[in-house]
Amino acid sequence: MSSFMEQNQDLLHFCDFVLTVLKFLDQAGEATTEEISKQCKIPLARIGAALECLTQDGYIISLGEEVPRYSLRFKDPKLGCLRCHENKGKQP
Repeated sequence: MSSFMEQNQDLLHFCDFVLTVLKFLDQAGEATTEEISKQCKIPLARIGAALECLTQDGYIISLGEEVPRYSLRFKDPKLGCLRCHENKGKQP
């Protein structure tokens, strides 16, 4: 299976630091804002802005309220189950 970035070449218009965040989440699965900042070596303020933008655009989701963890939308197991449920009974 190809990576999220390979499947979504249209994302290449994003700034380098936003692409770095997407690539990190593709590999890590999910992480907090602080973990993303530390691992990507990007200031926390820039990570916050990138995560907000990516969440609003629907590329990532936030899990949890007190200390949110971010993940790529397609890697969320609940969404995978929803897709299976939506396609159930449909002819290919």
